[in-house]
Amino acid sequence: MKGTSRIDAVLESICQRFNLYVRKTDDCWEWQGALDKAGYGYFWLGKTVRAHRAAYILCHGSVPIGLNVLHRCDNRRCVRVDHLYVGTPTDNAKDCVERGRHPSRDPQFGRKISASLSGRPKSVAHIEAVRKALRRWAITPAGRAHFHRIEQLRWNKHALPNI
Repeated sequence: MKGTSRIDAVLESICQRFNLYVRKTDDCWEWQGALDKAGYGYFWLGKTVRAHRAAYILCHGSVPIGLNVLHRCDNRRCVRVDHLYVGTPTDNAKDCVERGRHPSRDPQFGRKISASLSGRPKSVAHIEAVRKALRRWAITPAGRAHFHRIEQLRWNKHALPNI
């Protein structure tokens, strides 16, 4: 029984800390804490998780392995649990396209790689695009270690299959 009350106290403490970053309105409950580049909030739950996922975990206990937490309201900052639901990656992709948030339709994602690197051989262009993406997104220690291993290969135009 003592263990249960300690767990409840820790959970209550986490919920209180989470609620410090939430602005509740009649509709969405918007995350006021840190945001990632895509506009989603994030929160520390033993590791960094997106705020809407943290809200779902705090309310329901866990997210089944391989599933995503999706928004009904299409507001990336919303953490209101009744606006969230669990879906497959396929559901997420379908939702993204249906609501017009697919990268090919969003100007924030810029031009396609093939258009921005026209006139260069595809294999070289692909390698440069991969290197650029790795430099941009390799922010975790594991990601940096993986990036360094790849850089040590010193890719050339024969390192990757022609695309």
